[in-house]
Amino acid sequence: MQVSHNAKGHPMADGMNLGLSAGQQAIKDQFHLIAREDLLNRSAEVEREGLDLKLLTQLLDGAGIAPATLLEQGAGDPHTLLVAVEELAYGDAGIGWAAVPAFQIATILGTCGTAGQRRAARDVFGNDAAATASVLLYEDFGRQPSELETRITRTPEGWTAAGHKSSVAYPHGADISLLVGREGDELAGFCFTGPRPGLTADRDDREAGKIAITAVPSGPVSIEGLTVTADERLAAGPELHRAVGQARLLLAAALIGVSRASLEFCAAYAVHRTTWGKPLAQYQGVSFPLIEHATELEEVRLLVWDVAARLAKHGAVADIERQVTRAVNRASSLGLRATRDGVQLIGVRGITRDLPAERWYRAAAVLGAIDFDVLETPFGLS
Repeated sequence: MQVSHNAKGHPMADGMNLGLSAGQQAIKDQFHLIAREDLLNRSAEVEREGLDLKLLTQLLDGAGIAPATLLEQGAGDPHTLLVAVEELAYGDAGIGWAAVPAFQIATILGTCGTAGQRRAARDVFGNDAAATASVLLYEDFGRQPSELETRITRTPEGWTAAGHKSSVAYPHGADISLLVGREGDELAGFCFTGPRPGLTADRDDREAGKIAITAVPSGPVSIEGLTVTADERLAAGPELHRAVGQARLLLAAALIGVSRASLEFCAAYAVHRTTWGKPLAQYQGVSFPLIEHATELEEVRLLVWDVAARLAKHGAVADIERQVTRAVNRASSLGLRATRDGVQLIGVRGITRDLPAERWYRAAAVLGAIDFDVLETPFGLS
């Protein structure tokens, strides 16, 4: 994103040029080509056999945004990662979701981590192209960070954590993990490497067949007696809330990518599929919903980008959470409705695996439930 300037060349106070910078556009074009030419063709294989993380690392490294690179050079403009995640999810929702935890760790450590913490995480990602990442953030019922029930308690040796987390990638343990909970009334974050006693996977949804996205293992995790040290604690205060907010927006970007893939496919289907001698797209009952969803997609993308640009200006926790939740909820609602209508447009064949529409429908249902606060959703989008 670029700051707008007035006629005299001075920066405008609140105006933003909502176009991409040259570097961001290059990344978007690069990942879009990969998504169309490669990832779309891998979707069935990735869903069936799981993702080869080395492939994902290779793709990210080629664009200069591999986790190790981000931790060494800084994540920079948050919109770069939003663009990358959207294009990855456009190619395959599972691959897009697989990139989110590593990007979230790089985002939060870039703002709230010490040089030593960033170096330790960089070494993990840099030494192993298949390094796994878990973010222990989300809880059920769309809880905001200020409402998290995972409790952090001070001990003579450091801190202990107790609680429950949902939608955790690699629930059996990851090479690098980031935990967010609450110590009293304050948000607290910790980043640690390797397996750690006190984390128990309640279920692996990939093995249990209870989740629509199977590119990476994921599931709920119970936390009891997990110990963390002062060296692993992140900076707190508004900075942590803003960093967590930026990390949450990456999920919204993935939902936008899934919605876009579904809409483009269904629009093309409506043009080529004929009934009663006319393409489906010539019927208003088909074309109007597609136009409405396509328009809303552009609106939601700009909303997510705008929130990402403005987060640094918010100092109040309530403002940060309200803006981020609004954007994530809008993306979740769009994903659920756009992919559902796509399946319905195609008809009975839309729920079969002959076409990819049902996969996008399942993926949006999963991603849309991870960070959805129904109490913050406008009535018209429910």
